[in-house]
Amino acid sequence: AAVRPGGLLQGSDLFLCGEPVWVCTAAARALDTLEDSRPLFVNLGMTLLHMTDMGMQVIDTREKVARFLGHFLAMLRRPNTVASASARITAEQVFWQVGVRLPLTHFAALHLIPSVTRKEASTTLLFRTKFPYFATVFLQILKLLVRREQSRIELFDMNHFGSLTWAEIQSFQSVVLMPHNVHLLRTNDLYAMELIMFVPSAPFLFQLIYPSSNLWGGHGAVKELRLGLDRQAQRKLHKAFGLEKAGYRLGVAQTAAKPGETLPREAFRSCQYRMPSLGSCPRTAYVMDVCPFGAHDLEDELQTALSCEEVLKAEPGQRLMADALCADDARSHSE
Repeated sequence: AAVRPGGLLQGSDLFLCGEPVWVCTAAARALDTLEDSRPLFVNLGMTLLHMTDMGMQVIDTREKVARFLGHFLAMLRRPNTVASASARITAEQVFWQVGVRLPLTHFAALHLIPSVTRKEASTTLLFRTKFPYFATVFLQILKLLVRREQSRIELFDMNHFGSLTWAEIQSFQSVVLMPHNVHLLRTNDLYAMELIMFVPSAPFLFQLIYPSSNLWGGHGAVKELRLGLDRQAQRKLHKAFGLEKAGYRLGVAQTAAKPGETLPREAFRSCQYRMPSLGSCPRTAYVMDVCPFGAHDLEDELQTALSCEEVLKAEPGQRLMADALCADDARSHSE
């Protein structure tokens, strides 16, 4: 309604859209319905299905995800729409889900300029962490180790302050960063300020930031958020939506699911690096189990990738095309 004559966005020359992505696909459909050729720029910061429910259960079933993925491919086909991803992991996830490589448009942090004058190299900034439990355990241990080894390094703990200005942050030569998620703007900002960054090494880094990350499809989110198209569906829908003319690189990820294949694959259901070594969850009123920020049983999260037929039949206007376009797809499921 906002883009219709008299709507709030009627006078806009172009539209910028991010998350939730279903708002972007809805805007593209509205513009197409009105035969409106104004440009639509879409940038994905997190996983494709991030914020799908928004408390309103917008996309909360397998069928709704199938319909959304069809809308997403249709949006990419729109002549005056340009979609990109601000994080490499997001671009890789989208490629795995739908077989389309979105161009990367990293946050450049052009508002920040490296400082000419810095503190002594012996003073290091401990950047703020969002996890109080993690802060009180790891950072206290780190401080104790510094004292025990009689290190000459002085640790300046940002957790003791409400905030620091950019000028205060860039006055340091180095920073200890404990990422609480997969892709953080603070990483781009610190890089732009040319601070030397110290972060956990693998696999500890993976243990910290991914298993429960609902922002990038971790197991802290509902399993439907991790749905994608199977290999056969990707090839057929690329052709059905005419994406070869849309200007994006198309393909099929090596790890994309085969038709009817169950995910997660059995070999990866007991990954030894899935559980962080810090973090606790109550098992009873008096017993605490070491676990990630939430406990996950991957056997309860098994599902198959979406088929070509599911995507087309989820959209009422495309159901009649499903049998013709997905004939091989339907036959492989019946065999």
